[in-house]
Amino acid sequence: MTRNFLIIAVMLGAFCWTEKAPAAEVDYSFLTSIGYTGLDRESGINTNFRGDDPFNPIRVMVFVESWVNPRLGVFLEFLWDQGKTPNGRSTKPRINGAYAMARPWDTDALMFKIGMIPALFGSWAPRTYVDVNPLVGLPLTYHYRTPIKSKSLPLDVADLRSWKDSRGLPIVYDACWDHGIIAFGFAGRWDYSIGITKASLSSPSAYGNGGAQVLGRLGLKPVVGLALGLSFEYGSYLKKDAENLPPAEKDHGPNQKALGLDFSYSYAYTSVHAELVRNWWESPNLGTDLGVTSGYVEIQQKLSPGLYLAARFDRLSYDTLQDPIGGSFSWGNAISRVEVGGGYYFSKGVLLKAVLQHNEIEDKESVDLLSAQLVLTF
Repeated sequence: MTRNFLIIAVMLGAFCWTEKAPAAEVDYSFLTSIGYTGLDRESGINTNFRGDDPFNPIRVMVFVESWVNPRLGVFLEFLWDQGKTPNGRSTKPRINGAYAMARPWDTDALMFKIGMIPALFGSWAPRTYVDVNPLVGLPLTYHYRTPIKSKSLPLDVADLRSWKDSRGLPIVYDACWDHGIIAFGFAGRWDYSIGITKASLSSPSAYGNGGAQVLGRLGLKPVVGLALGLSFEYGSYLKKDAENLPPAEKDHGPNQKALGLDFSYSYAYTSVHAELVRNWWESPNLGTDLGVTSGYVEIQQKLSPGLYLAARFDRLSYDTLQDPIGGSFSWGNAISRVEVGGGYYFSKGVLLKAVLQHNEIEDKESVDLLSAQLVLTF
């Protein structure tokens, strides 16, 4: 599959390179957040696999953009996050994204991105950046780690029960972009994107399993201020040589499947964003899929020039399964989250945020975070 991606990239690049242009300029921009978080900071409830966390003290992002000519652009994104990995080591700077964008013809109806690209699923990806996200945390859908594992399957119901308190895969791992190619475009009130990548939404470690993921989104803007979207995803989520995989599944492996609806509406000084996601991980040893439902509603209200308030209401719940020895059980601990706060722009590129995040987790103690964050853009 990697070879196919390279062939497509070379073909698109050659096609777009035919339009001559002056020497390409390289543009740089920086996004930095400096913050302090108290209360249950050590809970790690917002921490990703590699230790990055929107509540970490310092986060620095560097963006590099260069248009080789009007038809071909190159984009790079770097991240350094002052956090700790699960094994206690300090996080290291990394390339967060790297892709080429091609516009082969004089139309926005068909364009391409190829490389290490952001997820097409839902409407959160463009708002994940700290200068756009009105709060500090992310929606549960895009980071919260469920009991599902990428390295093994549950052997039976008893094995699955023992996983209930584990921290495995999220529904969408927003912090790790995937390698692939997407086609996207705009036509009147409609927009679309469809692509193929090497790993699933939830599992970047599935990159080397020989499988693939197909995903896409269809969007509509029926009136000014209103945007609607429908997303889908289907792709293999296990690592190569995952444990407890039935022989019949070794050639292709179980898949993750997801459907999502998104809604955005802005009027005057008020904006509302909402998403609802239904997700399934195939689990052949159990003879059923492991399902989870997640969604959020976010409201932002501008009060005066530079000042706003915001709130996000979040929920993630697990399907109920039947136990062969009798009764039923939920295969994960449901979680509800409320995050409220506000921000003030002192000037262009200087934003101060303050938030309170409250998490209610089934059969566990609640987790609260109180945070202040200074955001600098230049």
